[in-house]
Amino acid sequence: MQIVNLFFVDIDPVTFNMDVTKLEEVITDKTKAIIPVHLFGQVLDVAYIKEIVQGKDIAIIEDCAQAFGGKLNGKQVGTIGDFGCFSFFPSKNLGAYGDGGLILSNNSAKSKTITMLRNHGSSRRYHHDIIGFNSRLDEIQAAVLRIKLKHIDGFNDARKKIAMQYNDEINNPRVTAPSINKNFDHVFHQYTILTNNRDDLQTYLRENGVSSAIYYPIPIHKQNVYKSSHANVALKNAEDVAQKCLSLPIYPELKSDDVSYIANLVNKF
Repeated sequence: MQIVNLFFVDIDPVTFNMDVTKLEEVITDKTKAIIPVHLFGQVLDVAYIKEIVQGKDIAIIEDCAQAFGGKLNGKQVGTIGDFGCFSFFPSKNLGAYGDGGLILSNNSAKSKTITMLRNHGSSRRYHHDIIGFNSRLDEIQAAVLRIKLKHIDGFNDARKKIAMQYNDEINNPRVTAPSINKNFDHVFHQYTILTNNRDDLQTYLRENGVSSAIYYPIPIHKQNVYKSSHANVALKNAEDVAQKCLSLPIYPELKSDDVSYIANLVNKF
């Protein structure tokens, strides 16, 4: 397996996405690709990254796993960089009944290679030109997605409405609500707040019948898999947010009264 050197960029503490102003610091003449993540459904400014790498042989691979339907200045995520990668895991905004995913590309040659990789490295039956995988989307998952795709805009609009209600009704000075920017279309895969008393708030909500989740308690550069190569790396914003973030319930069917109940609990905390 080819060894790849990875360099991480700290996040913007407001959006939780990559701080694109720090990206150039880690780009070298050996950089092959940049992977911007549209985290929690919040759209990242990939257009700015394109300006940075203009004229360089560097691919932009958008991680859109949590942001299906999100837009940057009216343009769909996944279509701004060179590749767009989507997840159809059941919990996603557009989810199948099992595992599934999608890769978009504006490069026909690379698209052909990806198509071969998903089917055992084969471009025609019984002919295998490269080492590949068995990553074909099965027909049942495709059928489910084909139906749900017709409703994704409505699902996302419902999520945005719920997020706006949370923002309007949560007024606890110790809690920071998610950022909403009209040019960056947040589709709210998660509604994630910040508070210095995160663990206590989570316990308080659970005691009052409300589930919540922590995404993600350990920043990626602190994971064991990167321990040896990134032992001395400090991404202060990512580390700080990992200690303070808490995701409240959000899904298209969540009722307004339930949102008010949850917001009221947060305010009382």
